[in-house]
Amino acid sequence: RVSQIVVDNRTRYQVTFDASNKEDVAGIFNVSFRTGGGRGQTGGGPQIMDVVMSGGGPGGRGNFSISMQGRGMEASDISKIVFLGAREAKKIGIVLDDQPREMMINTIFARNIPGQITQPVNELEKPGDQVKPFAGEEVLPSLPSYDNPLEVIVDNEDTGFKISQQQSVSPLKKLLGIKNRNATSYQEINTYWAPEYWQPVIQASYFGSYILSSVYTRAGTGDRLVTWKGVIKKPGYYDVYCYVGKSLERMTVRGRGMGGPGGPPGEGGREADGPGGPGGSTGGQQEKGPYQDMHYKIYHDQGFDEITLDYQNAEGGWNNLGRYYLSPDTVKVELTNLSAGKIVIADAVKWVKAE
Repeated sequence: RVSQIVVDNRTRYQVTFDASNKEDVAGIFNVSFRTGGGRGQTGGGPQIMDVVMSGGGPGGRGNFSISMQGRGMEASDISKIVFLGAREAKKIGIVLDDQPREMMINTIFARNIPGQITQPVNELEKPGDQVKPFAGEEVLPSLPSYDNPLEVIVDNEDTGFKISQQQSVSPLKKLLGIKNRNATSYQEINTYWAPEYWQPVIQASYFGSYILSSVYTRAGTGDRLVTWKGVIKKPGYYDVYCYVGKSLERMTVRGRGMGGPGGPPGEGGREADGPGGPGGSTGGQQEKGPYQDMHYKIYHDQGFDEITLDYQNAEGGWNNLGRYYLSPDTVKVELTNLSAGKIVIADAVKWVKAE
């Protein structure tokens, strides 16, 4: 949570977040920020220079921004080092001189992948005098609850996730004696050349407990398949969701009595749009990205339904694929590489019992 506050007649920025360690060994991580450098100051982490250009277009949606980001994390960039004891949770408070754009967490020698996780600041609150500065740590009485008894989640890192792909070798590969590759190590997505197999990739916006990963492959005719299988214990109607790991590049400023083009009266007067990650846009007409239609097959008591998800218009995070009646048993969702785009990506699926 990021709030704009006033300290000694100066505008400051209050950052608060909770950190927890549910393991039986102690851990340590450090925090740094990319900031807007509103007063031309230096320090406090790598700086971002924003250039906002206005253009025409229906509804005044022709704005876009260009960001120039500085170097990676160095010792002078670290705002805070946090120690977490075994099975300990803390509330962390940091006060910054400049407006933060991103918070970067470096888990150092932990088994988290990626080791540096970037959390964009998508909303800035302006509560006036309601927020008092808090810089330090406060031990929470208990660990936050991570499990929801009404939902079952299967990630691509879980045992319930299976890859079953048809090993089709091209005539040229047969002639040259080249076998299809199967990747085992994590990489980054290559939108220009996608593999003919399900390649594990990591990115901070993907779902996961420790490893924030997904798998992707070249779009095709549906010859490559992944399956999520979970176990539910109670019969009833369940909402089925898929996770879409998109980077959220929008910042909304909220204030009191500040009507403007950023939202309804009483909310923020500025809204900055940037490239919305894979399949995103630059604020005007949406460009055709490498991710397009994704075809899911959802199994239920009456058989199965085929659901098409429009990736470009999907929300970053959980997207509802429908509600179905399920009996206590193994539930299943499938996704193939069938798509009109260039790439198909698979991350996590969850079933949530309707109340």
